[in-house]
Amino acid sequence: LPQQWRFCIDPDNQGSEKNWADPAFNDSAWRSLRVPGYWESQGVNDANPAFPGSKHPYDGYAWYRCRVTIPKEYKGVPLALALGPIDDYDATYLNGHKIGQTGNQTPAAYATPRDYTLAPDVIRYDQENVIAVKVYDGLNYGGILGPEVKIHFKRTDNYPYLDAKPSWN
Repeated sequence: LPQQWRFCIDPDNQGSEKNWADPAFNDSAWRSLRVPGYWESQGVNDANPAFPGSKHPYDGYAWYRCRVTIPKEYKGVPLALALGPIDDYDATYLNGHKIGQTGNQTPAAYATPRDYTLAPDVIRYDQENVIAVKVYDGLNYGGILGPEVKIHFKRTDNYPYLDAKPSWN
């Protein structure tokens, strides 16, 4: 995945209504941020008038977007999107389809790695795919934290080695 993603704060939480997850949405006016990383360490220190106390650094909703091409050679191969922890909560989309979310029902969500399965019928092989991540940060720092963000092969079994299949005949 690219190291630079498009980023926009969403103080009024209207990004969903404005279709910011839609691949056709034009994010060219958004700033560019490095992923993984905290948004505050990259200069996002705006006050949020919709957030209690309207303090700095920015707390509240924000969106990330990036574009990626997935080769047709991966068709039929189970794939997943690994983002690492996201501080605090997220809803993650591929081509406008929600592929996962982690919210306040997850204890220590801010430290929980995200690893969402990519549905094959949502992937546009050999074409541009858009990943959109809606993030909510309620305290201190926010962002997609990694340590690495990537699309990877999804294991479909529970065996630690690919050649270690039990033979219980």
